[in-house]
Amino acid sequence: MSVALAVTCVMLLAGCSSTPATEPESDYIEMRPLIYDYGTVFDCVAEAITEEGLSVKEADRVKGTIETDYIAGAEDRLKGTQTGSRVRARVLKTANKNYVVRMAATQLVRDVGRDNVPGEWRYVARDKDLLDRLRKRFDKQVDKRYKAADKGG
Repeated sequence: MSVALAVTCVMLLAGCSSTPATEPESDYIEMRPLIYDYGTVFDCVAEAITEEGLSVKEADRVKGTIETDYIAGAEDRLKGTQTGSRVRARVLKTANKNYVVRMAATQLVRDVGRDNVPGEWRYVARDKDLLDRLRKRFDKQVDKRYKAADKGG
């Protein structure tokens, strides 16, 4: 009887997990439009993210999505919180061989209790500084490929 009750409680708690922090659509910025093949555009985004030192949690070439792990930042022991960030990107086809990249860098916060068990990440705002650095790295990756194509052709 007690085992069945314990299993039921665990299953109920598993279904009560909170939803992950989600940035609003307005946080996404559009990178410059590209007339290039899809694989190259996707690789430019992925390399810009990894060049920034971020680890990729999920990259789906079919869907055109890339998401980083949560990046834990500074802890404020007085407030009992920790800051963090995350990056999400999407490669969207606008026409034949025309692509646009939409990217969001998000500032997050989570509670860190006295027991040092961190809570769930919550959305705070767009991380403009991280987004600016990623845009520069993305542009550098694209320029590198365009210059290589110009020299080869």
